[in-house]
Amino acid sequence: MRHKLILVLILVLATFLRFYKLGSLPNSYTPDELAQGYTAYSIIQTGQDEWGSQNWLNLRSFGDYKPPLQTLLMIPSIKIFGLTPFAVRLPNAILAVVTIFITYLIAHNLFHQPSISLLSSLFMAVSPWSLPMSRIALEANLVVFVVSLALLLFITSLKNRQLFLFSISAVLFGLSLFTYHSAKIFTPVLLVILFFYFSLYKHKKYLISLIIIFGSFFSFNFYLNSQIKSDRTGDIAIFNPTDKWQYVSNSQYEIRQNGLQPQLSRVLYNKVTYLYETFFHHYFSYLSPQFLATNGAGETTYGMIPGYGVLGLIPAIGFVFALIYLIKFPPKSDPSKSLLLLLVIFLISPAIGAIAKGQYSANRVSLMMPFIQIFSAAGLVLFLNQVPKKFSPILSLIFTFTFILTTGTFLARYFYQSNQILAHGMLYGHQQANEYLQNHPADKIIYSRKLSEPQAYVAFFNQINPKIIQSESVNWLDYETSHLMFLDQLGEYKLDKFIFKEINIPSDSQIPNTIIVGRPEEFRDVKPDHIIYYPDHSRQQPAIYIYHTKI
Repeated sequence: MRHKLILVLILVLATFLRFYKLGSLPNSYTPDELAQGYTAYSIIQTGQDEWGSQNWLNLRSFGDYKPPLQTLLMIPSIKIFGLTPFAVRLPNAILAVVTIFITYLIAHNLFHQPSISLLSSLFMAVSPWSLPMSRIALEANLVVFVVSLALLLFITSLKNRQLFLFSISAVLFGLSLFTYHSAKIFTPVLLVILFFYFSLYKHKKYLISLIIIFGSFFSFNFYLNSQIKSDRTGDIAIFNPTDKWQYVSNSQYEIRQNGLQPQLSRVLYNKVTYLYETFFHHYFSYLSPQFLATNGAGETTYGMIPGYGVLGLIPAIGFVFALIYLIKFPPKSDPSKSLLLLLVIFLISPAIGAIAKGQYSANRVSLMMPFIQIFSAAGLVLFLNQVPKKFSPILSLIFTFTFILTTGTFLARYFYQSNQILAHGMLYGHQQANEYLQNHPADKIIYSRKLSEPQAYVAFFNQINPKIIQSESVNWLDYETSHLMFLDQLGEYKLDKFIFKEINIPSDSQIPNTIIVGRPEEFRDVKPDHIIYYPDHSRQQPAIYIYHTKI
């Protein structure tokens, strides 16, 4: 009974942390979450997305064709609460709390130790990784819920010999393919691991059910992807370097200039060696102390606070203890066998993240979250069980005190400073700019393309009638015929009285009764009529300039 009470308290804490000021903290909004929210709004109003398409499973958005499940889950909350940031973020917050309960149940099924299960759920509840991601509308958070629930039902159904429950698990694994792009690799690899770990070849009915159900989802998802003209995945992959392999060419040239034979230089350093180095550098960066324990995510774009490891100090220590336990006790039986399963599962995600450009992208490896948290919690508990009893209370007290201190520090910074920390990365100022425009009518509004998918912010905060956008979006398709990746790469496009393009002050300032909105560096030799500042209390730094033409 005491364990159940503690679990309830953890879930209450998790709920509070995820719902407190949900719509306004952070008070910056990514174009992804608002674009998905508006797509859901358009479907509610017209049955079509903003491009006039009735295919709800291939949603173009601003050219990146986001997986559809997140957008579709927003429909009920937007229907109830209207097109607001709170409504857009609500489904993610709810599912994040449920994921914490699922984490508890997975840990319980694997270890049957209440202390491990409770600690796993507590780590997830206050995680510097899970908490920020669950407070904005991210597909990376949704996929964690779906895969975790699928795995829980998979384990439970095999243990209790329930074919129907197993079939539901297979459906959820299939649905994960429609949540986030990384699941298209992660889920099939995970199923292969589960196939061998649980000796699924001995359960023919279950295996046939999995092949038919998941195979159907996989085939359908593959078919839908084949209809998409966008190459978003190829654009962000290390196989397509931004510099078009110039770094490799320059390196080969330098090597030759320093005396190595040309043929040998091409053998020793080429595209293959570059990809090998880049992949493993990225891969191990996601398992580094910097990522897990100290610095955390390398960007604030998706709501993460830099300077805090994605695990936190005490879970990171538990992570090390779990590795030591695995080395000391071979995985022939539990708990080592369960630790090995968790280790193999969470080692999949860094491989997927390593294929993409950039490092320390916590969202790309989000599927590590529940499994590495359970792994860390188990390591900590198993370590304390191994130490002499006279030292166990002292160590428990030290770990508890340190955990409370580090968690309290993180929570204080997140809830009382994240609006300042995240403002640049999450493009602060769009909401304030559009509120200003609503109170200052003009014949035309020039909105800079440099403000990153500005049409998403304009459509959302002005709640523009979807039928207007559907009529305008016919012309937006020029971005596709011009072989561009995203809509805002198009030279100029329009929405009602809004014109999205790069600002040219000498010519744009000559257009009568026009308001110009853009970055401060785009305004030269003119004084803005209104400045939107980043929400820093210690200094004033402009985020957006607004200028009224004087003609």
